Amino acid sequence: MKSSSITKQLTQALPPRSRLWTPNNLKAVITWLTPRRLFRLGLGTGFSRWRDAKGNTQFVQTDASKRPSITQSKTVFKGLLVPDFSSGDFLADLTPTDKLDVGDGDFYIMAAIRTGGSVARATIISLQRENFATPCIQLHITQTRAGKFINGEVLGASFPAQSVIGTTELSSSSNTVMLVYFERINNELNVYLNGTKDNSAAVASTGDIDNNAASIIGNFTTTATGQPFVGKIAEVVIGGSTRKNIIGVKQRQLLEGYMAHNCGIASVLPDSHPYKKGPPRV
Repeated sequence: MKSSSITKQLTQALPPRSRLWTPNNLKAVITWLTPRRLFRLGLGTGFSRWRDAKGNTQFVQTDASKRPSITQSKTVFKGLLVPDFSSGDFLADLTPTDKLDVGDGDFYIMAAIRTGGSVARATIISLQRENFATPCIQLHITQTRAGKFINGEVLGASFPAQSVIGTTELSSSSNTVMLVYFERINNELNVYLNGTKDNSAAVASTGDIDNNAASIIGNFTTTATGQPFVGKIAEVVIGGSTRKNIIGVKQRQLLEGYMAHNCGIASVLPDSHPYKKGPPRV
């Protein structure tokens, strides 16, 4: 990769005489997986380790046959180097930080993705899940009779499954760029698609997330093969706390504006979004 390309990857989101707002300005951020960490990697390289910019987590893959590849396209994600997951590829944090033990508190997950193949239940990320009995948080694309939709779930054997499924049918074709977001805030589940609320659901029992099972990007467990995500995952931000109301509308919009512009997909935001035309700055 040429040095000019490396410089671009490091500085492209920073206009002259301006400082970009980043997830470091947001409270309760646990994990920030940014494409800026990948600029030294070569194209096609088996991606074995994605270190969190916050220093709390790292997602790895020791099996070379299950590593996503590194791809780059001038027309997708603004030319950033990003991991591209084939069926069976995933990265996992086998010893996740205790910061993910949010109990019955709040959490949020945002990711910039581009779909690849057609999978009935494509898991983008699952937090603290290694078997069906383990309480976990899962963000995925689900298939129903009506089509494909964004789906956020909190699962566990000790409490009823809690789920919110988006109402916007996703394109049946591959290569669709999306900004997806899932939160549990003050006993309510919400999913957002491209900066617009897609659905919400109140929960009677919030479900206690407090264990040491694996957290995984690209699949729902480290051993399952039936629910992989196929496509590119450019950036991920995960926040959580045992407290309530850790993120509000303005903070979510800041995060949306940051990630959409950082990944070059601001066109997916609605015209009414406060950061449609430019990224947030401080």
